[in-house]
Amino acid sequence: MNGVKWIKLDTGIFQSPKVRKLRSMPSGDTAVLIYIDLLTLAGRQGGTGELMLTDDLPFEFEDLARECDVDVNTMRMAMAMLQKLGMVRLREDGCYVIDGWEDHQAVDGSTAKNRERQRRFRERQKAAKSLPAATQDADRNVTHNVTPNVTQGVTCDVTPNVTEYGLEIRDKSKEEEQKEKAKKEKVERDVTEVIVYLNERSGKRFNSKTEGARKVIRARLNDGYAVDDLKAVIDSKCAQWVTDQRMREYLRPSTLFAPTKFDEYLANARASAPPPPAARAPDGQAIDFSIYD
Repeated sequence: MNGVKWIKLDTGIFQSPKVRKLRSMPSGDTAVLIYIDLLTLAGRQGGTGELMLTDDLPFEFEDLARECDVDVNTMRMAMAMLQKLGMVRLREDGCYVIDGWEDHQAVDGSTAKNRERQRRFRERQKAAKSLPAATQDADRNVTHNVTPNVTQGVTCDVTPNVTEYGLEIRDKSKEEEQKEKAKKEKVERDVTEVIVYLNERSGKRFNSKTEGARKVIRARLNDGYAVDDLKAVIDSKCAQWVTDQRMREYLRPSTLFAPTKFDEYLANARASAPPPPAARAPDGQAIDFSIYD
């Protein structure tokens, strides 16, 4: 992973409102030191503000704690403070990103790949946020387009139809909201099921309420993958890594379900899965279906 040799620090960094607020918090000076350490780490690991261990694997708390030479609890406390102040954010793929990196750092051609990845991610976010607005605009258009016709036409005949149409839209909207709510609730149950299964197979104890772990699993389920697909990847990678001291640490949601690797992991899991047992007749003999072709 290509990084940069140096980063820029504003000479007024310690006078900025966010840093002043951070230093006023308990253990705030430690958090400021960790923040500067993260800036240098982001520079070394690609120079785009992403805290990535490799091109495909984001840093987790344990990794960041080792890099900053602090214990995990201190790292967790500092990251919570930095996220609250909008200095660091957690992306849906489990990667921590330094907010405002490109506003203050020089980005050269060697980081084009990572910059393009960030651009695509921002476009997806923007598109997702624009959907509710588009729906609202459509609702407003229905109201604005119908009302003039009511006032210009025969009011007594048309108005009841407009009212009924409005009620129908509201009823349909409420029904869609209920379906969407039920769908989201099912996804959340499925996320919990996957985390519990990962703990059982890997012998680890991931907290099913931790949003970092839930977010990357939720993203894969929303991409259309089934719970059984995620479990297949867990089974495959546990079989390969659970006894390997170096690789065992990567039996974690951010690695197993990373968007850049999940398709490959799933394909490998399906390829290595044992074939289904042959159908057998009551006398125990295998059935040859080719005779019916």
